[in-house]
Amino acid sequence: MNKILRLTFIAVLAAMSSLSFAQKTVTFSATQDHGTKEAITKDVITIAITKGTLDNKYAYRIYKGSTLTVSSAKEDIVKIVMICDDYSGGVYLADGFKTGNGLTISSDKKTATWEGNTKKVEFTTPIHQVRVKSFTITLKDVPSGIEEISNGSLNGEAPIYNLAGQRVSKEYKGVVIQNGKKFIKK
Repeated sequence: MNKILRLTFIAVLAAMSSLSFAQKTVTFSATQDHGTKEAITKDVITIAITKGTLDNKYAYRIYKGSTLTVSSAKEDIVKIVMICDDYSGGVYLADGFKTGNGLTISSDKKTATWEGNTKKVEFTTPIHQVRVKSFTITLKDVPSGIEEISNGSLNGEAPIYNLAGQRVSKEYKGVVIQNGKKFIKK
């Protein structure tokens, strides 16, 4: 019984640690998310094209000779999955994209997948028009923590504490806490 409890505890810890490294995904669906003819934005992601339309209610249309740009305002993009529309006998599938630079096309030509690590990705359609039903963009996980460092000063009248929570005198040197904020006192 004790062994089962230990193994269960380890499994729960492993599951919790894997959730803490979850990456953020942003999904665009042509049936729900509509932009202008040239661009669509959701969260921190912008998708833009030079020729085509991103406001169609069935599929985003990227015409032949167009450049499709996916960009992020904050985090790096690590993966893009495009599910293409097989309407009209499959003439507008993912094989219209120029492959290479991390872009792979599935064997059924319905899915195009890009993997890398950048804020901006460009795809071209030199072969034929491509109709994309949905984009799923995965962003790099950015750990939360210190976002900025400011040069604050201690209030001369408020009490100060060391990291152990003990009240210390004004002459104490090192890391101190005052009003819930940490300071370095030299």
